[in-house]
Amino acid sequence: LSCPFYVRDPLKYFNCFAHPPMGHIEEVQLHLRADHRRPPQCPICHENFDTFVACDRHIRERLCTPSPEPVTLDGLTEDQIHQVCLFEPNPAQTAQNNWTELWKICF
Repeated sequence: LSCPFYVRDPLKYFNCFAHPPMGHIEEVQLHLRADHRRPPQCPICHENFDTFVACDRHIRERLCTPSPEPVTLDGLTEDQIHQVCLFEPNPAQTAQNNWTELWKICF
């Protein structure tokens, strides 16, 4: 099984191809959670942060300047990460069908 991001854009996500092969849907889920999470972003100025703590601190300081247009980030939102975590592969379905369900969560 491949990373959905790699399948969608092999050139951009070539590093995903370098990962050990993912033989089970659970390995794809782990990869998505570990490697495709969007960074925390200020909803006012759209600055990205390494941690949610740093982002929250920045927001509470209220010193940033509003940015009119958010920067569209690659990766999964926290809601999508939550859906990936909750996804239970259907044993009655093929691995490819279960993978397609993860694709739908991602895109």
